[in-house]
Amino acid sequence: MDRIVYDRMAAHDSTHWWYRARRDILNDYLRREGRVPAGARILEIGCGTGHNLPMLARFGTVDAIEIDPAARAIASQRLGRPVGDAPLPALPGVERGAYDLIAVLDVVEHIADDVAALAAMRACLKPGGKILITVPAHQ
Repeated sequence: MDRIVYDRMAAHDSTHWWYRARRDILNDYLRREGRVPAGARILEIGCGTGHNLPMLARFGTVDAIEIDPAARAIASQRLGRPVGDAPLPALPGVERGAYDLIAVLDVVEHIADDVAALAAMRACLKPGGKILITVPAHQ
């Protein structure tokens, strides 16, 4: 995507009803059904501008990955530390067996080899870890 798209996303993702409602739904789901352990290690893959990172941080320590440099810069600023750039499907350099939760929100549909991507994500989970996946309704 173009830089302007990410700039617009960052300008509106804290106030626009869609982003706010979606975060509320995901937060509620994780709180009620996610069974995320206290102090969990969480990885968001494809974090975009980082608008979900504060919500995910309610459940533990968050790491993030974004391959777009413009979005990664915004997300790094929001996270307060560098966001990684390991691409799917391989996730090179991402620690294996390290995460209690991996969030992949509207990302999997962009990956040609989604099966390999899911296998790489699984390898990054601790035993009993979970992957939270969302996909758009109309793709």
